Amino acid sequence: MSAERRIELPDEYSWKELDSIKARFPMPQNWFFKEAVAPGTKAFFISREPIQGDSFTASLAGMRYKTNRPEGFFTTGLSINVFPDFYRRMRRSPAAVAREFMNNSPKELTPESRVSFVRDSAITTLRRFFRSDVPVIMGRKMGPTNYYIEFSANTSTQTLYTMMFETPSDKWENDIEIARMMIENRQLDQSV
Repeated sequence: MSAERRIELPDEYSWKELDSIKARFPMPQNWFFKEAVAPGTKAFFISREPIQGDSFTASLAGMRYKTNRPEGFFTTGLSINVFPDFYRRMRRSPAAVAREFMNNSPKELTPESRVSFVRDSAITTLRRFFRSDVPVIMGRKMGPTNYYIEFSANTSTQTLYTMMFETPSDKWENDIEIARMMIENRQLDQSV
C-alpha cells in the first residue's frame, strides 16, 4: 500500500488485509469474513454472525450474504463493494454518484447526520449516518436498522467504493463505535 497513516488498533481488533484491492479494515475479534466477485464488482463482508456459502442478495449499497440466523441474513456487519473503472462502464463519475447518494438517498433511508466530506489526494470520501424503519430484504420486512455509509471515489483510477455498516436499531448505541472504528480507520491504496 502507499504511505498511509499507521494506527494502533485496540486489542479487540486486528487488521483484515484485502490484498486484491490493496486495502485493509479493522476487524473485531471473532467476527466473520467473506469475499465475493460479481461482474464489475468485488464484494467483502465482515459480520458478527457466521456467513453461509455463496447465497447473497442485493442491499441498499451492495450485496448481502445469508447466515444461519432465522432471519437468513447477517444483521450486524460491514459490506464493502468495489467498482473498478466505474466511469468507463457506467458513464458517470464515481464522485458524482457518491454525492448523489448522500444528498438524495433512497426514500427508505432517513438521514441522521450531515454529510461528512474528506478529500485525500485522489480519493474523495463522503460519509453519513442513516436509519431505516422499513428495511425489506427479498420481500421480508426486517426490523428498524441503523447504517453508517461511506462512498469513496478515486478520481485517478475512477474506482467507486461503497461501505455500509448496518445493525439493528436496538443495538446501535453499542455498535456505533464499532461502525466508526471499521469505517473511519479503513485504509485504501490510492493506486487502485
